[in-house]
Amino acid sequence: MNERSVAIHFLPGIGTTHQGLDGLKKHLETVPDVTKVVMENSVLSSDPTTPNRFPSMGDRILATYHEQEQKQGTTVIGLHSGAGGEFPPVWNYMMKKDPEFIRRQLINTYFVNIGVAGLRNGIDGFFTTFAGLSRITRSQLSTPLVHRFPTEVAGIETLNIFDNPNLHPNTTEALRKLFPDRSNYREGLSTLPYQSDYRYLALIQDENAQQKITEIDKQINDIVDETTSTTPNQEHQEERKNLLKDPIRDLLKMRAKLLNPYSEKAWQGGNKYQSFETDFPQTSRQTRLTLACQAVTDQLAGLKAILWGETGQIYSQLIKDGLPSSHIRFLVPEYDTFVPLKDLEKACQRWQIGDNLQDRIILMERHTHSSWSPLGKPFAQAIHLILETI
Repeated sequence: MNERSVAIHFLPGIGTTHQGLDGLKKHLETVPDVTKVVMENSVLSSDPTTPNRFPSMGDRILATYHEQEQKQGTTVIGLHSGAGGEFPPVWNYMMKKDPEFIRRQLINTYFVNIGVAGLRNGIDGFFTTFAGLSRITRSQLSTPLVHRFPTEVAGIETLNIFDNPNLHPNTTEALRKLFPDRSNYREGLSTLPYQSDYRYLALIQDENAQQKITEIDKQINDIVDETTSTTPNQEHQEERKNLLKDPIRDLLKMRAKLLNPYSEKAWQGGNKYQSFETDFPQTSRQTRLTLACQAVTDQLAGLKAILWGETGQIYSQLIKDGLPSSHIRFLVPEYDTFVPLKDLEKACQRWQIGDNLQDRIILMERHTHSSWSPLGKPFAQAIHLILETI
């Protein structure tokens, strides 16, 4: 009997570099049956611009399809966030090049989506996308407004990326109770339990910052303990939650402001951030201009794909071409403010790809839109859960 072969192609969110994906790639390579992992960087990253970006990405997927066809293997295409703008031009190139071959591969292809842009189109899609962007600029570390106007979700993101072994074991439960309007948790959804990862806490070398984190986390622990302890009646419990919500929100915002300066290193896997200016030491001025123009063209194509809802359109067409709806899966971070669960449901209804949607979702407990990415292991665990069902 032949061993199972699974190949993974992953298209990340905006700003993600090859260096920042290295840890995620290594975790995916440990998943049972995975024989190949290809990680693409973001078109909007500090990495050098690559010529013929979208055709090159399409050719890499086609090459994998040919390899997997020989092995009768499975291909998983993962998309995160802004990858919803890059996937359509890549897929359209592939379909123009060899449509019949690709249609034959659909039975062994799975698409895994995490907070993907471009699932809705028209005026509704336009406003939904920009509403998500406005939320993410205050709830994701390293985004423009977090250093001054963070939300509590940015603080929750620091609890994941800069987790502390001294945090209360019931922190995840308390956050869900205190911020039900932020949480995508829903009874009946498959759930990936949150697992602590303390590696990035070591990035905080400043003693003053360490002391402040210790003080903040102690106060958070006190609130968590009071939130999750039993009370004699429901009415009293609700009153207590209302009293505790604002204090913990303030503490989470303080944590976000304090740790935001360390987040860039975490996004880069703990390594020093490399600036765009160092990417072209040996290229001519004309070459740099050509590559810069191509980068702008690619970025505009991605923006168009997002605003036109082209990823949703492609999924709708793929189902018409024979792709089972069960092959389109969704990982939903519990505190994803860019594509909350209610928006995902509306998008799937719009393109008629929502059959048995609840059975195709895995909730990533306590994670935010991107907090799982520098950690790597949560995504690998989710992929493993999906592979166990197919």
